[in-house]
Amino acid sequence: SSASRRGNAGCRAGLAVETADALVTRGFVVSSIGNTDRPVKQGVAQVRYAKGELAAAIVVASYVPGASLVEVNRAPDVRLWIGPGFDGVVKASSADPEAVKLPAGEPTWTKNKP
Repeated sequence: SSASRRGNAGCRAGLAVETADALVTRGFVVSSIGNTDRPVKQGVAQVRYAKGELAAAIVVASYVPGASLVEVNRAPDVRLWIGPGFDGVVKASSADPEAVKLPAGEPTWTKNKP
């Protein structure tokens, strides 16, 4: 699974650690955990990813229902920033990439027909 960083944007103490632990049990590699001085002001969470990391970002977002994808300019990695609407650790027990709303301009999901 993808390597990612977890940030607690001013939410309940320990939430970033609990979230990271839940993702590690699902096979993710977490490279760092911490707080941010630029909090997510609304929504469940943001999965921030560098160019070329969209597939990994979709996988991370699929474990956090309601997370939005945000492309940023930085070194290649994926970061989960927890927002004020995040009410639990990690709800999905397995990835559901079709539940992730793709950024504008990206192809939409299609199901293979038998």
